[in-house]
Amino acid sequence: QLSGVLQQTLDGRGQIVLVAGEPGIGKTRLLEELAGLATARGARALVGCCYEMEQNMAYAPIVEALRSLLAAMPAGPPPCPPARLAAVAELLPEVRQKWPDLPAYQPLPPEAERTRLLTSLAQIMRLCVEGEPLVLLLDDLQWADPSSLQLVHYLARQGEEQPLLLAGAYRSTHVIHGHALIALRQRLARQNRVLELPLAAFHEGDVV
Repeated sequence: QLSGVLQQTLDGRGQIVLVAGEPGIGKTRLLEELAGLATARGARALVGCCYEMEQNMAYAPIVEALRSLLAAMPAGPPPCPPARLAAVAELLPEVRQKWPDLPAYQPLPPEAERTRLLTSLAQIMRLCVEGEPLVLLLDDLQWADPSSLQLVHYLARQGEEQPLLLAGAYRSTHVIHGHALIALRQRLARQNRVLELPLAAFHEGDVV
């Protein structure tokens, strides 16, 4: 199924996939296989992980994914408006190291600042890969901060006409009533924007 979804992305149609299962069932391993498959087919794969002790760090898994992307980028002009990059540099100091001539950061009111960061991170991801297919892999989404989940929704909503595959994994045992990820899944399902892949344990007949 993931191979087929990846091919849709390579053909220019974005998709979001959520892999669910109990701890140790193979979710991370499955994302690793998808990353290898994406790279072999010419897509750019970015990986970010959420951590239980960092649930209050805004955009933590997105920043982790972008860090590897920035490190691999050759020197050149900024990939998006300098003012947007200056805002992102508050989360990711490597941005100023790569483009030291960025303007000084000018904060906005809280709601406007959240909007600017969200749209800037999404634009940077799209522009940095210069149109090549992008696979964004986010692991342990049960510990994602609210800002990261907002960005996942934004990318999913914007990505139908772009070659972006966003694949996330989470522990089904941790996502119970009232969890923010449930609301995200429901919104994406109403928009027909998500493929859910529950991983179940093997039966005895599967392994003999």
